Amino acid sequence: MDMLTFIGTFLTRVPAPVWAATIALFGVYITLRLTRITLFASLLERRIEWLKAYKKAVKKAAKRTPSILPDSQEKAVETKAQAKVRNLAADARWLFDKSVAANTARVRDQLGVIHGLYKKLASPNADAEDINSLIDTSMARLNDLVVDVSYSATPFLYVGDIKRPTKIVVVPKRITELIGKAVIAKHNQPGSLRKK
Repeated sequence: MDMLTFIGTFLTRVPAPVWAATIALFGVYITLRLTRITLFASLLERRIEWLKAYKKAVKKAAKRTPSILPDSQEKAVETKAQAKVRNLAADARWLFDKSVAANTARVRDQLGVIHGLYKKLASPNADAEDINSLIDTSMARLNDLVVDVSYSATPFLYVGDIKRPTKIVVVPKRITELIGKAVIAKHNQPGSLRKK
């Protein structure tokens, strides 16, 4: 018996409902894959814009407002900038996963520390040198936390990672510019993307 005869015999002996079920299951599988990829791709631009806006908002919220402003206006400016960070952090909960939302919460807490130090610095009996040193340290920590936000958002910014999140990828230039080369280097360390 040759191969063609075997295949012909096999195809004629399998009942038609089995073939119909097999084709239907394959169709459902393809539809689910396409839906997942379409959803991922439709959120991609929104996620990139979110990350740009978040970095800009954190940078603005971390700045000290001019001391020539009256106290009430200075608080209003800080509150507006912090509100923007808070709103973007709320958006992160549905644009990304829990890791990005957790990192945005850490950034918000660090911003609170920095603003507390600015308030101490404004008091008349403050040791400016020590407080400025603490502010510098806190700003460095804030930058590290923003890098962590970018790092945890990276798997959501590249469609090529949708199937295999553990592989090392070549990230497109526009995303490299957005999230920074330090994040890409951290991201491409062996085993850095394995699910925990």
